[in-house]
Amino acid sequence: MCLTAFMQTTLLYLGLLTFPGNMLLGLGIMLASNEVPRIAQQFGLDSSVRVNMMSVVHATTTAVNLTRSVARAAGK
Repeated sequence: MCLTAFMQTTLLYLGLLTFPGNMLLGLGIMLASNEVPRIAQQFGLDSSVRVNMMSVVHATTTAVNLTRSVARAAGK
């Protein structure tokens, strides 16, 4: 559980650091952090988290809407 939480936090932080320079890359890194528990389970690590597709769809929609809002604000 500690490894997955650490990896998710690290990827979110890196995504936030990358976002001002390259929005698409930063968004991709932040969305990748959502997949850490699923990938950890593939390697036999117990993450105690099951993949919930509605959670993934909600996170993706939120990230896309946030990117649009930031792009509009930057364009003004």
